[in-house]
Amino acid sequence: MAAALQISDLRFRYPGTDHDTVRINTLSLEAGEQVLLTGASGEGKSTLLQLIAGLMEPTSGTIRVKGENVHFMRGAERDLFRGTSIGMIFQTFNLLQGFSAAENVMMALKFSGAPKSGHRSRAVELLSTMGLDTPDREVTQLSVGQQQRVAVARAAATHPVLVLADEPTASLDPEAGEAAMGLIQETCRSIGAALVCTSHDPAMAERFERRESLGSLREAAQGQGV
Repeated sequence: MAAALQISDLRFRYPGTDHDTVRINTLSLEAGEQVLLTGASGEGKSTLLQLIAGLMEPTSGTIRVKGENVHFMRGAERDLFRGTSIGMIFQTFNLLQGFSAAENVMMALKFSGAPKSGHRSRAVELLSTMGLDTPDREVTQLSVGQQQRVAVARAAATHPVLVLADEPTASLDPEAGEAAMGLIQETCRSIGAALVCTSHDPAMAERFERRESLGSLREAAQGQGV
């Protein structure tokens, strides 16, 4: 079985700059594995997740999700692959304002190719398992913690092979952040998805058996002349 994520010789440099924002020789995750990526602000954590999701193009190197090279795909093919295979949880949730909790989750299903007839039942079921029994309430009427649950449900809706969580607890207080992180990890375990979570919060480290520092990955790549 192909690894959930395989990164090889990855470099990314913003145009007009003289240094690599992202520089990783190798990084891989097996199915269901969870890793915490740490790094200071500006060290490239969010950029790396956008590269993995195919939202940005690397300067060089390869990124494979479930054995598929994300950057060999173009247009609708890449969008469909992302919608089916990769779930994303953003720091600010990125929920659609003016839409209900269920409609936000259903939007993820819309871009996955899943049969439309099952979208609402899947959304309502997911939200219910996460303790949110008001699927038709507009998201701006929900608490921050409830919005986080909607974001997690949306990421898990298509049974992705990989979930990317970008500083998912940064906007939450410590108690709420602990609960949210537990929900994210347990949800990934329940659907068998690998998890890449970025954070600069030291308290997150104890929740992960595997931890990687972007600084250390960069140094290893430089040491091997990548």
